[in-house]
Amino acid sequence: MRQFFGMWDHGDRRQTITGLLSVATSSGDSSAMFRQFLSEAVLRRLAAACDADDPELRATLVAAQMLGAAMLRYALLIEPIASADVEDLVALLAPTIQGYLTGEVTVAANLDPGR
Repeated sequence: MRQFFGMWDHGDRRQTITGLLSVATSSGDSSAMFRQFLSEAVLRRLAAACDADDPELRATLVAAQMLGAAMLRYALLIEPIASADVEDLVALLAPTIQGYLTGEVTVAANLDPGR
């Protein structure tokens, strides 16, 4: 998580990444490209590294948590997350991320097409 926030906190990268997020959420073609990148480069790798049941769901939950935090902090500038210390964010979010990766995840039947 420190690396994730550190990547965003770097001035040049922040502008590039927030610009990509803005385009990815507003344009059909860009959104499709961003989904493909996220699915293939990030979620697939995370799911492959996850040694628990429902790895795809777990990877998606992690991405939702982290991208949500990034959107609030860097794109929308919502306080108090926007100005929070990175170590505080790590301390607050890490247990949830860890729970998604290794904890019990109960899935409703209508959310899991494999069941």
